[in-house]
Amino acid sequence: MAEMEPVTGTADNRSGFLAEAFTWRGPFGKAGLRSLLLVWFAGMGCLAQAERQCAEPEEGPAAEKRFSDLQIVQRGQRLYRCAGCACCHGPEGKGGVANPNYIGDTFPRLDQMAAKLSLALPEDVDVVVDLLNAGSPLDDPSKIDVRKADVVAAKYGFIVSMITNGSQAGKKDPQGPEPTHMPPFKDVLTESEINQLLASFLVLYPVDEEE
Repeated sequence: MAEMEPVTGTADNRSGFLAEAFTWRGPFGKAGLRSLLLVWFAGMGCLAQAERQCAEPEEGPAAEKRFSDLQIVQRGQRLYRCAGCACCHGPEGKGGVANPNYIGDTFPRLDQMAAKLSLALPEDVDVVVDLLNAGSPLDDPSKIDVRKADVVAAKYGFIVSMITNGSQAGKKDPQGPEPTHMPPFKDVLTESEINQLLASFLVLYPVDEEE
C-alpha cells in the first residue's frame, strides 16, 4: 500500500480544484478519465462550488473532537471539499441533494458510513479509524479487532469497489431520463486517498455513547 504523502500548499496559492485535490500524490491520472470527470463535474455545476469550498478555511464536515487531530481525517475532509463530493452528497455529507429519476430520490448520505460498515459502538469506530490512519486497509478480518469483523471487511471491500469502479443509479421510471450515476475514480484516487475519505465519513456518525 502506498505511503501517504504530506499535504503541501494552500488553496490560495494554487489554481484549479482538481489539481488542488490531487497534488498530494503527483499526476492526476489518465488524461481521458480526467477529461470525462471535468465534463461531468461541469455539468453538475460542481467546478465553481469545489473551487469555492477549497478556498474556504473550514476543514469540511465537523468530525468528533477525538478525531480532529488525526491527519487521515483532515486529509479526507479536504479531499471531500476539493474533489466535488459535496456537490452530490451535501456539504456535511448528509445527502438531501435531488437526483431526478433515481429510485432513492436523492444522492446517498455519507454521514452514516459507520452503520453501513456495521460498526455499532464508538470503540469499534475508533479501532477502524486507527487502522486506516496507520495505513492498514480493512480487507483482512483477522486484523480488525471489532465485532463482526468479517462483515466489516466485506462491506469495506464493497464500498471501496463502488468508489473505484463507479456505481449505476437505479431508475425510478424506466422510460424516464437517466439519473446521475457515480463515476469511477480508479484512475483518480489512490487506495490511500479512498481510505482517507472513508475515515472522514466514519467520524461523522453519531454513535450512541451509552450503548
